Amino acid sequence: MPKDPAKAVALFAEVCDAGFGPSCTRLGEMTQGGVGTPKDATKAAGLYEKGCKAGDADGCIDAGNLVYAGDGVHKDLAAASNYYALGCEAGSAEGCLNRGNSLWSGIGAAKDPTTAADFFGKACQKGRAQGCYQLGIALETGTGVEKDIESAEMYHNAACDRGFAAGCTRLGVLEELNNGGNAKVLADALSDYRAGCEAKDAEGCLYAGNVYYKGTGLPAPDFKSANLYFGLACAAGSGQGCYFRGVTFQQGTGGPKDPAQAAAQFAKACQLGFAKACAGAQ
Repeated sequence: MPKDPAKAVALFAEVCDAGFGPSCTRLGEMTQGGVGTPKDATKAAGLYEKGCKAGDADGCIDAGNLVYAGDGVHKDLAAASNYYALGCEAGSAEGCLNRGNSLWSGIGAAKDPTTAADFFGKACQKGRAQGCYQLGIALETGTGVEKDIESAEMYHNAACDRGFAAGCTRLGVLEELNNGGNAKVLADALSDYRAGCEAKDAEGCLYAGNVYYKGTGLPAPDFKSANLYFGLACAAGSGQGCYFRGVTFQQGTGGPKDPAQAAAQFAKACQLGFAKACAGAQ
C-alpha cells in the first residue's frame, strides 16, 4: 500500500497517460478499491482496459475479473472470456486457464473443448498447475483431443508436482486402472492418493482408504489405515468417506463396533448428499 495514496494516484495517472500499461492497471486497482481516490468501478474498468490494450496482462485479467463478477459494473461473461484470452496472449497463465475454462464449459464463449485444451496447455507451460490438470482430464477422457492415457498421466504428474492436489489423485486413479498387474505401479497409485489427501483432496483420501480396505497391491488389507483415510475423506467433505467410516464402525472393522459413531457418520454422509447413508442415520 503506498504511504501517500493520493500522491501515488497522481503519479500512476501521469505515467498511464504516457502509455505505460502497468500504471493504468495499478491506478485501476486503486480506483476500484477507493484507495487515494473515490471508489469507482466503471472508471476502474476503463483503466484496466487501457492497461490491457497497452499490453499489460494484469490489466486484462483485472478487467475480465471485474466484468465476470459484475462488481459495480454490468456483468458480461463473454467480455470476461475475451479479456482472459488477451491476458493469455500477453503472457498470463491465469488468462490462459480462465479462457480455457470458458471454452471448456461454454460459459462466456461457444463450447470448444479442442481450443480449450490448447489454452490449458499454454497455462501449464506458463507454470499454472491447474492448466496441467485440466489438460490431463482432456487427454484421459479424449475430450477435444485424442485420448492418450500416458500423456494424461504426465500432465497430472506435473500438476501434482506443482502442488495441485487433484492432479495427484487423478494420477493415482490412472495408475490403479492401468497397472497391468505391476505391484510397483499400484504402490505408486497409493502414494499419489496419499499425496492428494495430504494436500486436502477428499477423493485422494477416499481412494487411499479404498486401497487399504481392499488390500489392493498390499500383502493384506489394512483396516486401521483404511479407517484413518476414510475419516480424513469425511473431514475433507466427502459424503462417501463418512459413509465408509460409518460402515467400519458398524461392522467393527479395524476397531471395536460403535453403533453411535456409525450413526453419526451416516448422518454426516447424508448431510453431505450421499443418499445411501440416510437410512443408516435414522
